[in-house]
Amino acid sequence: MNMKRLLVFPLMVAGMLHAQERMTAETLWKIGRVSGSQLSPDGKWILYGITNYNLDLNKGNRDLFVIPVTGGAPKKITSFKGSEFNECWKPGTTTVGFLSAEGGSVQLWEVNPDGTSAKTVTSVDGGINSFLYNAKGDAIVYTQDVKLDKNVTEKNADLPKAQAFATDDLMYRHWDTWHDNAYSHVFYMPLTGTATDLLADERFDSPLAPFGGIEQITISPVGKTIVYTCKKKSGYEAAKSTNSELYAYNLDTKKTINLTEGMMGYDINPAYSSDGKWLAFLSMKHDGFEADKNDIILMEVATGKKQNLTGS
Repeated sequence: MNMKRLLVFPLMVAGMLHAQERMTAETLWKIGRVSGSQLSPDGKWILYGITNYNLDLNKGNRDLFVIPVTGGAPKKITSFKGSEFNECWKPGTTTVGFLSAEGGSVQLWEVNPDGTSAKTVTSVDGGINSFLYNAKGDAIVYTQDVKLDKNVTEKNADLPKAQAFATDDLMYRHWDTWHDNAYSHVFYMPLTGTATDLLADERFDSPLAPFGGIEQITISPVGKTIVYTCKKKSGYEAAKSTNSELYAYNLDTKKTINLTEGMMGYDINPAYSSDGKWLAFLSMKHDGFEADKNDIILMEVATGKKQNLTGS
């Protein structure tokens, strides 16, 4: 063992730290936070976001960038007043789709990878929460909050100015998120057509409240089936249970089937193979146990046969 090297290395590190500016919380907040990197369909570009924070305003702003996979200078492709998010490459193109509240409610926008020709694609009343393209890029699946319950002023005509939340059941709050009489629903919409609510009149959330996102929903490569994550329980039963299921909605028949019936824990994050023959998802074994082991389950779509890839 070279003792001289062992002695020199700590001295080098100490010298480097001494030469640098002291790390503080203020210094950390000056650093842009990189997130969401994705490779373009042609393999030439990487799409990602950078969030910069303003301590005085107590808020962050996220912009989108692309950089060649061979290296080089990054290109900023959005510079709206608010943040851009849920960015992805439009299938089979170099167009970037993303969500932004530029101009009002949150809508789907598209932009070229050089930052030109940014345009809004949707005009959904009330805006959308998250989205994904189908394989052809001519339709989207999106989520939106749908108000189905009456608030305290709607229930009590003699209390028009009341600012209160009244309930006699769970779940009125999940962690730090209060129930707002609305439910997150999944919609399918051709970009040149009208939207269909897959959970019309159902008082359930998909994705799961309060932290689930578009990763809990997928659409088959042929574009005929949408699989979404949902826990179709209410009140106390919903509060104590972690038994979410994967539901498959057929766009032709308008029928919904439960793909994970009898699997008692969380079943989430479905993803199709590129040929549509297999569906992979995460699953926990036990109901009511949020810290259970997550396994990767692979299901043959044609037969429904499942295998646990990580059981051992």
